[in-house]
Amino acid sequence: MRPTRKSNAACLLALAVTLTGGVPLLAQFEDQPANKSSTLIDKDGARILDSELAGWIRDVVVENGMRDALDAQFFFNQCFGGGFLDDMSEQMGTIVPWVGGSASKHDQTATGQVSDAENDAREAGGKARYNAIWEDDPPFSFWGEQIISNLDDDETTLKSIQDAGKDSKSGKDSTAPQGGHDTGQSGHGNGGDMIRLNNTSATSHHAVIFAGLTDAERHFNTVKGVYDGLVNAWGDPASNPEVTITVLFGDGMKNSKGEDLPAGWNAMPATKSGLQAALMGVEQVMNPNEQFLFYGYDHGGNQTVVVPPTPPETPAVTIDAWQALPMPNLLELTPGELEGLFLTPDNNPVLILEYDWLGTEFEPIPIGLDFIINGVSLVTPFFPLPGQNTVEVLLPEFPPGDPLLGDDLAIEDMLLQAVNTLALFNGTDSTLNVLGLEFFTGAIADNPHSFEAVPEPGTIAALAFMTLIAGNRRRTRNA
Repeated sequence: MRPTRKSNAACLLALAVTLTGGVPLLAQFEDQPANKSSTLIDKDGARILDSELAGWIRDVVVENGMRDALDAQFFFNQCFGGGFLDDMSEQMGTIVPWVGGSASKHDQTATGQVSDAENDAREAGGKARYNAIWEDDPPFSFWGEQIISNLDDDETTLKSIQDAGKDSKSGKDSTAPQGGHDTGQSGHGNGGDMIRLNNTSATSHHAVIFAGLTDAERHFNTVKGVYDGLVNAWGDPASNPEVTITVLFGDGMKNSKGEDLPAGWNAMPATKSGLQAALMGVEQVMNPNEQFLFYGYDHGGNQTVVVPPTPPETPAVTIDAWQALPMPNLLELTPGELEGLFLTPDNNPVLILEYDWLGTEFEPIPIGLDFIINGVSLVTPFFPLPGQNTVEVLLPEFPPGDPLLGDDLAIEDMLLQAVNTLALFNGTDSTLNVLGLEFFTGAIADNPHSFEAVPEPGTIAALAFMTLIAGNRRRTRNA
């Protein structure tokens, strides 16, 4: 576990304008806080941090500190995608002309549509239907649909990205019924504002498309639209040796409807290791006269460093035996992160703990993320190992059961009731040294935001942390 480096370059954007038109020279994205990271999620749920991907892509387009690509274009269609842009800016430095965009800010979910069949399936499973305003056949990501229609050689890529954010029905300034949810982001550097999808001076073109958790029809439809757009602009890789489009999609075989992926994709499973290998493969053929493009779309996530990593000899937090340590205000989650947790059923957030336990035998340490939401607490115990270890603790679904949401107002009301208080409990007879702690939202889907009906509220039993500790203490001492 390590803190993510974040560039402060975007803080200067308000000052960096051209003499004509006031267009920013660098970017229009918002820097992510230093203790936060956005992620892509692979098909198995593995996290790909923004800083990791930016480093891998730098290896593709920079060689020995020199430009090894004509230009680079980046598209992040998943939730929290804006968090990738500051990392891309940092890694491109002053070397490679680049342009990028995202469907939403670093602290916002993105939004997509569902089909009538998907809504029917929800209803058949006892869940509320999404409101009809979110239905379409075929369904798409709102931002992705606009990228597909706007991205062409008649405009710069930057204008296409900015138009997509402006025209998206779910966009912040949209007057459509779906509007007001996500803010499209854009960024560029080193002359990247002049990049076009097809640079006619390029000798070849290379794209990598990654879509990990692809459990909705919109994922396939949007990715297919992007793929077809690249073929239209660059030519078919099957007949043009100067074009490569590497697709990593789900399991590499089927879409969410169980249909075969297009044979021409030659798709591969969308794993973290597979993505790194695909980028390394492109790296081998790149030269300064070639274009590179990356497009990512699946479930996004956000990771927060709660307690920064520290050397074992100087633990950040020490919790004595049978003590509880509340850490209020250390875990600041944004409304967008909380909204994503509410709107993604079956998703489990994760605590990633680095610790040094001074005990010598197995004992359960109750450790939990304590959100007070309508009186519900989340707690998950785990068994520590002696010495220095790292553990990922899956917390219960957030909130437990299907989200009890009716409309946007109900969501906002629930967000206002969320108290971001983290509590660590040491239920053993030995000292626990906390060496680092992170919170991961889990895989957040770009789901619609409202339902046609409110499900009947279920009865949720709140579990008290100290009661759990006391019961564990009695068990331990009576054993």
